[in-house]
Amino acid sequence: MSIDAVEELRTVLRIAELGSLSAAATARGESTNAVSRRLRTLEVRLGVPLFHRTTRRLALTDEGHAFCERAPRVLAEVDALEAAVAARPTRLRGLVRVGLRPELVDPRWFEALRALLAAQPGLEVQLLVGGATAPTHASLDLWFHFGRPRASALVARRLGGAAWALAATPAYTARRGTPRTVADLAGHECLRGLREGRERQWTLVDGRGRAHTVAVGGQLEADDPHVLAAALYGGLGVGMRPAPEIEREARAGRLVEILPSYRTEVIPVYLLSPRARARLPRVRLVAALMAEVGRTIIDAA
Repeated sequence: MSIDAVEELRTVLRIAELGSLSAAATARGESTNAVSRRLRTLEVRLGVPLFHRTTRRLALTDEGHAFCERAPRVLAEVDALEAAVAARPTRLRGLVRVGLRPELVDPRWFEALRALLAAQPGLEVQLLVGGATAPTHASLDLWFHFGRPRASALVARRLGGAAWALAATPAYTARRGTPRTVADLAGHECLRGLREGRERQWTLVDGRGRAHTVAVGGQLEADDPHVLAAALYGGLGVGMRPAPEIEREARAGRLVEILPSYRTEVIPVYLLSPRARARLPRVRLVAALMAEVGRTIIDAA
């Protein structure tokens, strides 16, 4: 695949994400004309339009949707290949600082990092774990972002979508019973977060895509996802964790899925990096690993 073709893929994904040529151009640090020209060249070569043009926004055509579904996988392979090739001629040296959301802390990171650091003894990695507000981005080489990022001069790689599900320990359900409807949550010990205020309600989406905002009860609140996770596994109540984690822990018998047909809304997850740092071989190598492992952890969409 040529460099031009790779940039066409990245450009189409950025336009689809932000909905306009000008926003995509700003995010890529290019002119609107350059982005428009690249899109037009690709559409002519493919023989189909990828976007419907309106006065306010570009919307994907059916062909555009199909293109954008497969493009991230192709780019992930290209990035991984580039990182691997760049790493081989010489040993990599230096520090890579990664902002990691608490909800995404998982043993699989450390299994992958163990192999990477053994192969690259001159490489150092700092994992900086923050709450809802990540560490200062100016100090980071890579970080995870929940939700669509604003147009900027960052390299944004979409990893997929994250959704949270409900669970409790077998000890809790034996003691308090299992909620059978979303309305039952008001009478249970729900482990609630402190973010912009006290959580009195949860919004859950059923199997048909309908949203339900329900009252939740409980005596324990915390502003740190680590604390809420520890409380969940400690049997204090019904809590939220990433859906793949709950499914895995339920199979192992450590958790019981609560209202399994309900989830939170799927939130897109991105791996972000300043454009200049994203070109560094050591950052590209760590980014490829983080993207690969991150997809297996969130894996909701």
